[in-house]
Amino acid sequence: MVDSKLASTIASALEVEPGAIDEATDHQTLEAWDSLGHIKIIMSVEEAFGVRFDMDEIPELVSVDRISSRLRELGAL
Repeated sequence: MVDSKLASTIASALEVEPGAIDEATDHQTLEAWDSLGHIKIIMSVEEAFGVRFDMDEIPELVSVDRISSRLRELGAL
């Protein structure tokens, strides 16, 4: 199950309903998750969770699952 704060943050960044976000959501399954949407997600997640992602890892954070895992690694989730 996706953390509700994370789902809400991603949904807000992409201007979609939070119900559209689940563990399987990624850049291929959600039309709004394009290149600009990805940057909005990254910026919103960094702000909401008080973290900073390394520039080299940002291109890899292309799914809710990957973002969630990384936030757990950083101790933010």
